Amino acid sequence: MKALKMVLSLAAVTLAIGAIACAVAAYWDNLTELCTCAKEKLAKRADSWDDDGFSDFVDVE
Repeated sequence: MKALKMVLSLAAVTLAIGAIACAVAAYWDNLTELCTCAKEKLAKRADSWDDDGFSDFVDVE
């Protein structure tokens, strides 16, 4: 009975991994678009960062 439970658990894990792989393959275009968009937004924020606005708070001379 324990062997059957282990075999079924292994089959369930294998099917779950297969489902995740299929979902990633099916939505690959959307995932890459999302990552590209997020990278561009982060790059814009990094470019707009300036240290001049915080010079009042620095006590270093």
